[in-house]
Amino acid sequence: MMKYTTILISVILLCCGNSKELSKNATTETLTKMERPSGPYKITFVHNSKDIPEELSINFDLTSNQVSGYSGCNNFTGTFNLEGNSIEIGPLASTRRMCDHFMDVEQHLLTTIETIDAFALVDDTLELKRENMVLIKAKQLKNQNSAQQNEHII
Repeated sequence: MMKYTTILISVILLCCGNSKELSKNATTETLTKMERPSGPYKITFVHNSKDIPEELSINFDLTSNQVSGYSGCNNFTGTFNLEGNSIEIGPLASTRRMCDHFMDVEQHLLTTIETIDAFALVDDTLELKRENMVLIKAKQLKNQNSAQQNEHII
């Protein structure tokens, strides 16, 4: 009888321990999803660029691992991979429209995006970094209506 009681108590303890672990894993997975760049962002800062167009944007689609946006004259698209706070973006493709303004900013932005190796989310601001240096800052657009109003976000 003592053997069966011991086995029963062991099974109950193992089950309780596993449910706590499952709950912890579910919470960690939910938290991780919330801490990844997702949706449309308005680019507000590009390292070594003083005058940037207001319409610069970047959009992350976690379902397809696609990144897209507007770089000042042209739209761009590509893929990205996330692992923790590390991110690899590119290669990028863009439309080939010629513009009088911001062509140098556009080229600099696209080159910079492809060199990004990490990210941080600080409130509603995405920081894209290389070797711990912030190269791009982008403010998350609050809702899809905001994104749809900006025709350049794809």
